[in-house]
Amino acid sequence: MRRATRMVVASVMIAVAGAASAHAESMEDMRRTLAEGEQRFEQGLLVAEKDREASHAHFRAAATAWASLREGGLHNAKLEYNTANAWMLAGDYGRAIASYRRALALEPGNAVVREGLEAARQRAGVVAPAGGVRTIAHRAVDLARRAQGVAPPGVWIGTAGVLWVVGWAALGARVVWRTRGLGRMALGSWALAGLVIGAPVSDALDQRASTLAVVVARDVVARTGPSEGVYEAAFKEPLRAGLEVRIRERRGAWARVALPENKEAWVRLEQVEVI
Repeated sequence: MRRATRMVVASVMIAVAGAASAHAESMEDMRRTLAEGEQRFEQGLLVAEKDREASHAHFRAAATAWASLREGGLHNAKLEYNTANAWMLAGDYGRAIASYRRALALEPGNAVVREGLEAARQRAGVVAPAGGVRTIAHRAVDLARRAQGVAPPGVWIGTAGVLWVVGWAALGARVVWRTRGLGRMALGSWALAGLVIGAPVSDALDQRASTLAVVVARDVVARTGPSEGVYEAAFKEPLRAGLEVRIRERRGAWARVALPENKEAWVRLEQVEVI
């Protein structure tokens, strides 16, 4: 707990100030909610060593207050990071993972957020989603995805375009001067262009095919179909809170989710939180 209480609450007042389209009354409401969350967070830190249950209640209240801002339309990486830290200290690792994932989606290159996400996964006893066999190509795409956080998407698209043009120029020079090195340069430029543009395109297609979510309820009994009374449990062991899944289908109050090891099952929508 001592290590956890050293987590610092990042300021998100700039996010509120940036909501220029909001009315003055709404802005004031957001400021009050932020202040309420910070107050409850500080109270949680003060009583953490003496009364664990009370501190958890304060942290839950802080996280709930900040989460309400997101539900109200305020999307900001610092706000999600604050919310994740509060859920983490409250012992709700599933919701902490969901908030860290949202923060990372807004700032993919933020190493501090990534560190918090890994810590939450360790506490929850879950591992990061795997994508099968990790080849050199897979690792290269992963590296490209991390690099996306360094510059806006337009920069990477422009870079890919430049590399594509350089490749064709090198190929043209290869035909004229018959130099093998220029041919390799063309292939290398095209490969880099594909890598730069391939990561965001792959992510976009994956997002259209499914929705990222995190199991937030404890000991979720996954089913073979969308009903508790008709379908049996899909697995012997329940799903842990914090498990990251993809929603493939929604049917009423149920969702068919993709799980690690190419498994699928049905859970209630209220048992997961969409990222």
